[in-house]
Amino acid sequence: MQSFVTANTGTLLWIGERHGDEFAASYDQCEQFASQIAWRPDIDAAIARPASDVRCVLLAQTNRLSIESNRLNRLAEIYPNAARLNLLGSMCEGMCRTAEPYFGSQRHYWHRSNQVLPSFLAHWRSGQSSESRQRSVCVVAADFSTAQSLLELAESVGVTTVWSRTAHSIAIRNIDSVWWDDSVARPAISRVWSQRTANFRSASGRVTHAWIASAPRSGGIRQALAGGIDIVVSKPCLIYPLIWMVGGEVSNHSAVSVANRRAA
Repeated sequence: MQSFVTANTGTLLWIGERHGDEFAASYDQCEQFASQIAWRPDIDAAIARPASDVRCVLLAQTNRLSIESNRLNRLAEIYPNAARLNLLGSMCEGMCRTAEPYFGSQRHYWHRSNQVLPSFLAHWRSGQSSESRQRSVCVVAADFSTAQSLLELAESVGVTTVWSRTAHSIAIRNIDSVWWDDSVARPAISRVWSQRTANFRSASGRVTHAWIASAPRSGGIRQALAGGIDIVVSKPCLIYPLIWMVGGEVSNHSAVSVANRRAA
């Protein structure tokens, strides 16, 4: 949804799984941002074959097995000034609450990567260009209290906002973007998603769709994308993907969650 111009500003070192349903999209996003990527299958390989001019280290973790502190310390010695991010696969659920982050890294689940990678890779983003400005957003949520923070977020960038409590919004016309909350839009097969998204039309062109869900599974994400959803954002969601979706400027907003905006 965005286009980028990259400069030769160093290397991103990706350690671990880079294919499969959970990490492939994250790796593709890093390829889009970074001027160059060095891949190593595990920490031992990253230590044995150091990459040059590393600015960011991303560890993609697929299991809960502990990594020996001496190996982590050695990795930190080789790349002392690099930003660090630990993405956790579905087999690592619970680690964000129970385990200390590795060598001072940020730690997030794989389904939040499209929210945390933009700030992690910020120094490669100077050439970012936004989508064309969108004029209207419909938030589909079961009740107003659920929809309120999303409505306020869209309104903050000058977008007209409406709320619908059902997926069958035949009374709503000319919507540019639809944000589907999982209080209404439960995980579904692609045919159901196609039926949901077909309910909205825009005079300005194709309607864009976001699905906002708690801990979405890779299969559910795959079905949603196949059924017409453009982006899946996991709760509690940061504002980056939604602001970009409607052509807003992230620089005008702090990197807080939608829930925190409402609490403030």
